[in-house]
Parts: sequence; C-alpha cells; structure tokens
Amino acid sequence: MIRPKVKYAAVMWYLSSIKDRRLLQRWCQNQST
Repeated sequence: MIRPKVKYAAVMWYLSSIKDRRLLQRWCQNQST
C-alpha cells in the first residue's frame, strides 16, 4: 500500500521532471541556433 502523501510526492516529482525536460530541450534548441 502506498501512502497518499508518498503518492502525491511521486506525482509532483513526475510533473517537475517533465517540466525540467521541456526546459532542457528548449535550452538546447536555443544553444544550437
């Protein structure tokens, strides 16, 4: 059983990781141009 707080933290980390990946891709594109 996963505790609600742990599940919430996992979701937040997942969302933040996606956001970071998007920022990384955008930064890489800016560097290449």
